[in-house]
Amino acid sequence: MMPALRRAGLVALRLAVVGAAFLFLLKGVAWTEVTGTLRSTNVLLLLGVVAINGCMMVVKASRLRLLLERGPSFKSCFLAKLTTSAINNVVPFRGGDVARVWMLERHARITKAAAAAVAVVEAIFELISLAIVALVGALALHQQRWAVGTASIILSAAVVGVWSVKRMNRNRTVTIGDARPTTGLLGAIRRFSERVEPGVRALRKPQTVAVGMALSIGDWVLEMAMVMLCARAIHLSIGPALAAVTLLGINLAIALPSMPASAGAFESGATLVLVLSGIPKGPAVAFALLYHVVQVIPVTLAGLAVASRAGVTLDRLAAPQSAE
Repeated sequence: MMPALRRAGLVALRLAVVGAAFLFLLKGVAWTEVTGTLRSTNVLLLLGVVAINGCMMVVKASRLRLLLERGPSFKSCFLAKLTTSAINNVVPFRGGDVARVWMLERHARITKAAAAAVAVVEAIFELISLAIVALVGALALHQQRWAVGTASIILSAAVVGVWSVKRMNRNRTVTIGDARPTTGLLGAIRRFSERVEPGVRALRKPQTVAVGMALSIGDWVLEMAMVMLCARAIHLSIGPALAAVTLLGINLAIALPSMPASAGAFESGATLVLVLSGIPKGPAVAFALLYHVVQVIPVTLAGLAVASRAGVTLDRLAAPQSAE
């Protein structure tokens, strides 16, 4: 009974978030101003946004391969990231993240638990790097002081997350005659730690952590460039600092899985940050809609094309040969 009530509560919460997002977007918007802004779009600049998005996918695939200790090929990592994003854009509640567990199990030769652990490590890297760039941006903007405290909290929580994961797995190696418990709560924790260890092993290597953080920060810098270029395409001026805080607002808004591609929540997060910076709501909504579309459609079409040829979980893509 309780699991059913919990699921119903989560669904109700998601619907409430989506409803609030759409109410915020629809209230007081001059849609003639929105459509007029969109008609003035520079298509060539939008193509530049799409190209930068492709570069971001390359960076994310490189980071994934690094965390998997270069087990799978770069092609497998790139297609996994692309297909996951595409599925998330058409299936509610981040269904692509579930499919990726099977992708990594096949192509990285790790368990599903370890594949899920890799996703957690990636999320922690992204949170730390986003918090860093957003904190720097927020300190430069008087209208966005809320972001200073928010980014600081996210940064602290993510650092604690890294420390917890490393501590949980630092003494995993089992020696002959080891008398650690195999039953009860401690035994369950030990077995869980052993299952996820391949997914967090990279955190033990300082060089891997440093490169992973550099790639993560580079990923957000590229996305800041996407925000600025997309804004420029509709003759809107957004600098690096505001771009960083806008990304923080978007990611806070879409943190709770809801509609496919986080429709509504994505636009509300971007619009709210821009309105707080003094940008009129019409152009802010136009930017949010355009930026979301230019992010979602190319990736979705490319990812679904890959899924149609290689399978939703890349099961028709050749798996790596086992070492003899």
